[in-house]
Amino acid sequence: MESHIISDVIPIISSIPLNETIPKQEWLDEWSKQLFVKICSNHTCGWGEILSAAFNSPNFYADIVRRFEPFLKNIEFTEPNIIWEKLRKLTFSGGYGPIIGAISGIDIALWDLKARISNVYLGDILGKNENSVIRYASLSRYANPDKVSKASINISKMGFEMIKLHQTKDDTLESVKKIREKLGYSIDLMVDMNCSMKLEEAIQFANSVQKYELKWLEEPIWPPDDLASLKKVNDIIPVAAGENFFSYYTFEKAVQMDALTYFQPDVTKIGGLTPTLKIIDLLKKNNKKLAFHNRPHN
Repeated sequence: MESHIISDVIPIISSIPLNETIPKQEWLDEWSKQLFVKICSNHTCGWGEILSAAFNSPNFYADIVRRFEPFLKNIEFTEPNIIWEKLRKLTFSGGYGPIIGAISGIDIALWDLKARISNVYLGDILGKNENSVIRYASLSRYANPDKVSKASINISKMGFEMIKLHQTKDDTLESVKKIREKLGYSIDLMVDMNCSMKLEEAIQFANSVQKYELKWLEEPIWPPDDLASLKKVNDIIPVAAGENFFSYYTFEKAVQMDALTYFQPDVTKIGGLTPTLKIIDLLKKNNKKLAFHNRPHN
């Protein structure tokens, strides 16, 4: 059998612009930046992606990938989960946040490389059993409730039946009210609070917005892994979180506590496919709802 030695580990900063909405969204430039990882062996290359959240800087994460390069280069390519375990042990004393983010891109690229070397579709390797997924429109932030309401109307005309907002904690309630007034309850509506609240204000908000029948309230609490507080809000209204959990064991604890209604691992932040597959199994075994968190691309 031909041996496969890793020859290249290359972070690639890119800019694939978001589609501009009407009215024009904020965060347009920020959400139009991407960071990919290319790993090659014997002229075959796999591709991964990193959601560069911290400091809004792909360069920061790209530098971490480069620091992993001497460890990865010229080693024999084995199963991705074996390399993942070695990378985690290499960084165990400070290995979450941007570190696990960088590992995410490497791990995804290694899984892609495995599929390409095997000449098999990655979905088949992982046991794909769905031919389609439900999509929702994840809107950027808008200057005020009127603008996000207009944008939501336009998005709904494009055929989207689920819309998620990213307004501030000060104008989300008014935005939801306006959208319900314009579009009624024919669409599913979610709001992402980006970890902007302490428990008391999150409870107050949950009680106030409850009548508008949100599908979920996403990441209301700071810090994002305050599971006890998330559970208290989840007792009032369905809560979604997990984008900013950086360990399988945080998901396990959240399941044990029944802290969430929707669990949202992000494969580009949690460490790649290797831990994501374990999380999927965990959620299936406990009959929990999975709603992958994905970065916006259009």
